[in-house]
Amino acid sequence: MKNRFVLAIIAILVLFAWNLAASDFTIEKHDDQTCTIMEYSGSKKILDIPSHIEGYKVVSIGDWAFSLCESPTSITIPDSVTSIGDAAFSWCRSLSSITIPDSIASIGDGTFYGCESLASITIPDSVTSIGEGAFSWCNALASITVDINNPVYATIQGVLFNKIDKSLHTYPIGK
Repeated sequence: MKNRFVLAIIAILVLFAWNLAASDFTIEKHDDQTCTIMEYSGSKKILDIPSHIEGYKVVSIGDWAFSLCESPTSITIPDSVTSIGDAAFSWCRSLSSITIPDSIASIGDGTFYGCESLASITIPDSVTSIGEGAFSWCNALASITVDINNPVYATIQGVLFNKIDKSLHTYPIGK
């Protein structure tokens, strides 16, 4: 009897913790059981964005969703996400590490604008669109790495170029 009581208490605590973490996110629900993260109000230093919130599959990070978040130093985006909106992580001054999965196709305008602690970033081969000023005012950014199989972007000595129109996209300010 005592073991069942302890198991019941543990189950309740696990459910409470799951709901507490989910409540850190404001989402926009879509008819196809997917959602977009619209806002993050938590305070975790190391943040693994969940692939599902309230039973909805997270497929995008909305414009300004994490903007001005001071807490996260490291963020991992799940492979269910395909797009990151404009200014989604702008002014996350403590953000020093972000993991972008192979599922991401587009990174919006000013996505990492003002992320002063971000020293390097790796762009997977799936990314075919990076908006204007995506890495502006990332004062510590010294290197951008792009997967060699990316059809649109390449890096030479940490500098981001567009292969299609053979143009400079981003020269890291910390270089």
